[in-house]
Amino acid sequence: MLGGCPRSPLMPDGPATPHDFEYLIYLPGYEELPMSYSVDLRAPFIEMPVTVDSNDETTLKIRGSVMDSVELGPSTYGDCIVTMTVDLDLRPVSADEAEGNAEITISNPRGEDGLCPVFDETPCPVELTLTALRD
Repeated sequence: MLGGCPRSPLMPDGPATPHDFEYLIYLPGYEELPMSYSVDLRAPFIEMPVTVDSNDETTLKIRGSVMDSVELGPSTYGDCIVTMTVDLDLRPVSADEAEGNAEITISNPRGEDGLCPVFDETPCPVELTLTALRD
């Protein structure tokens, strides 16, 4: 891929397709903050270190969570791995729903196959809008 950023591995089919994560995600209460722990979403986002905090007891914030070696997808990018940094704002809107925005910054593409994308911007920002629902 020349230019731009790769499609989001979190929701590769686009915003109209809901996506279940493989694992439950714990969201701490404001009285527990700041809290650091590991989050498992789905491969390759396993054991993602996060620190959740809030400065207003309205929005849960994650800043600068780094995953050093995320595989972009072997069918398209061979053995290419990248570093991803996540910033997230998540606002609980009810006991069973939260809404938010995230920016995943992709940097340092590397691999032996020579299939890593060349980005227009380095690091490459990927913007996500999300809704989390409790089953």
